[in-house]
This record gives sequence, structure tokens and C-alpha cells, in this order.
Amino acid sequence: MNTAPQTPTSRTAGRPQGAALDALDFTNRITDLDPQLLREVTPTPLSQPRLLHFNRALAEEIGLDTAAAQDPAFVAAMAGNRRVEQ
Repeated sequence: MNTAPQTPTSRTAGRPQGAALDALDFTNRITDLDPQLLREVTPTPLSQPRLLHFNRALAEEIGLDTAAAQDPAFVAAMAGNRRVEQ
């Protein structure tokens, strides 16, 4: 068993632990490409999205508050029904 202390990754350094979904870095490098290579579309919303699985270990690793999984806004964002603003 690895008992060495874990250090924050470059993605989580400086971010408070237990951050809300809107505080996470959703950098989209695809949008930095030539505009001819992509097309923005509006997703079709799901009528009754629900969370099937939540990886608590990963949430903690990226600094996401694990209580966020209970928030309907989190489920809507993960389903594509809600845009996460930067």
C-alpha cells in the first residue's frame, strides 16, 4: 500500500479542495483549433437525467466536492442539459 503523501497535480494546484462544479477547469482545447475543423451544436436535452455512477476518488483528486453528486445542477451538467460556465 502506498502511504506517500499525495501532492496536487498541476490541474488542481491552487484550487480549494471541495470546489463546486463551476469552479473546476473545463479547458476545451478543441475550440482552439482552426474554426473549419469544428462545428458548435446544441445538444438535445435529456428529459429525466440521472446519475448512474459517481467516482468519489476521482472527484477528490480533481478537487470536486463529493456532495456535488447530489446536486441536480451537477447531474444536469454531466448529462449536457446545463452548460458549465468558465
